[in-house]
Amino acid sequence: MMGGPQGSVLLPLLFNFYARAVSPSDDSFSPDVDERYADDNHAAVCAVDPAIIAVGLSRSANNLAASSNALDMSISAAKSSVTLFTPWNREYGRLPPVHVGAEVIPQENNPKLLGVILDPTWTFCAHAAHKARKAGNCLNVLRALSDTTFGHDKECLTLTFKSTIRPFFDYAAPIVYPNYSANSIRRLQLVQNRCLCLITGNHAAASVDHLHQETQILLVGQHLRLLSSQFLARALCPSHPCHP
Repeated sequence: MMGGPQGSVLLPLLFNFYARAVSPSDDSFSPDVDERYADDNHAAVCAVDPAIIAVGLSRSANNLAASSNALDMSISAAKSSVTLFTPWNREYGRLPPVHVGAEVIPQENNPKLLGVILDPTWTFCAHAAHKARKAGNCLNVLRALSDTTFGHDKECLTLTFKSTIRPFFDYAAPIVYPNYSANSIRRLQLVQNRCLCLITGNHAAASVDHLHQETQILLVGQHLRLLSSQFLARALCPSHPCHP
C-alpha cells in the first residue's frame, strides 16, 4: 500500500479495508471455502469429479480478477497455485487446468499457507520434514553457547532450546499433529535428541529417556499432544473465537 512503511503491522488491516469489496464468487457459483487476508485469497471446491473442481475454481479466479480490476489491481497467475487434495495418489495429476483469464494457474502439491506446508493427502509430512530441517540448522546456536563460559550451563542451553528450536515443532501443532504419521514424529524427535545431547553433554548413543528426564522436557509426541489438548480445551469455551 502506497505511503506505508514496509512491514508495518497496520498495512494488512488497511489493505483489508481497501479490498473489502473484492469478491471471488457470484450468484451462479459460490466456492465451498472463501478465505481472505490482505492480498491472499484462498478458495476451495469439493467434488468427486476433478473437472467440476477445475470449472468452479476457474470461475472463482476470474470473478476475483474482475473485482480486482475494478480497484486497479491484477491477479498474478504465476504467483498463484492450485492443489488437488485427495486420498488417492494416482489422482494427483488428474486436475484439469485452472485458468484466470488466458493464463493457466500452476499446480503445486505442497502449497504453503500461513507457514504450514500442505500435501494432497493431509498428512503434513512435507511440513514435518521442513520444520525438522529448519530446527536442525539451529543446532549451531547450542554448539556455540556450549563452548562459552557464560552459556554452557544446562539451564541456559535448555532455555535457548525452548525459545529458538522447539517453536519450529510447536507451530500450528493443533492442526498438524493429529495428522502426523509416526515417521514424522520420529523425524522431529531425532532433532530434539541431538539438541538434548548438546544440552546435557552426553554422547549420541545416550538413552533417550535419560536425556528427557535430566532436562525435564517431554518427548515431541507428548508435547505436541499436550498443546493440541490445551487448544481443544480452550476452544470448547463459549468465549473462544474457535468455539463455533
